[in-house]
Amino acid sequence: MAIKRTNHKDLLIELIKVNFKLRYNNSVLGIVWVLLKPLLTFLILFVIFTAFRGGNPSLAYAANLILGIVIFTLFQEGIIFGMHALLDLSGIMLKINFPRRVALLSALSISGINFLINFAIVFVVIILTGHFPNLISFAYFLFVIGIFAILLYDAAMISSIWLVKVRDMENIVQVLMQLMFYASGVFYVINEIHSKMRIILYLNPVAVVIDTARQALFSSRIANVKFILGYLVIAFVFYYIGKYYFYKNIKHIAEDF
Repeated sequence: MAIKRTNHKDLLIELIKVNFKLRYNNSVLGIVWVLLKPLLTFLILFVIFTAFRGGNPSLAYAANLILGIVIFTLFQEGIIFGMHALLDLSGIMLKINFPRRVALLSALSISGINFLINFAIVFVVIILTGHFPNLISFAYFLFVIGIFAILLYDAAMISSIWLVKVRDMENIVQVLMQLMFYASGVFYVINEIHSKMRIILYLNPVAVVIDTARQALFSSRIANVKFILGYLVIAFVFYYIGKYYFYKNIKHIAEDF
């Protein structure tokens, strides 16, 4: 059964709806968990690290922390949802012929929607701090998030194939996520780190995105331009590499379901 090109958009919307229902259908709190997860993480880390800072709560630290958590959540969900995109829809893919990239887009769309919901928390923090970004810095923030989204899509094109072939990938990624959390500046500011270690952190795109977003939203600064442009180039290079790898392997992926 073939799906006409004109219906790809409708199919994407339906798959997004199905993914949402599957994730929250049997949950008592439902979609509220989208907000609860980053908030609970924030509360735990804020209490712990406020104690380390002498017990004096800082609104500036709270703002940096919640934004770091929201962006890292986007990264974590983008990687995990993208990796599971093909495997989760294997039953549909075996029955219906449609562009397999739609499966990737539907999975990543869920992480994008969750990010928009979580960003409401950041917006509240912006109001409380009174540090409203100007239009240029906010546009720069959106530009950086756009590059981040491309990188997540690049990763999904490769990792979704790998997971079908090697199921241990899920355990490996879970461990990597824990390491990435500590190496991405979620609960600390990169500028506070020793200069030599700071250089290493800037090789991590998640750390760069978090640091750049903080400066753009809370200080109206256009920061890390060289790194962001470098990651833009990397994003497009890996897009074509991932696209080639994806379409080369997707033809026979049903054999591994």
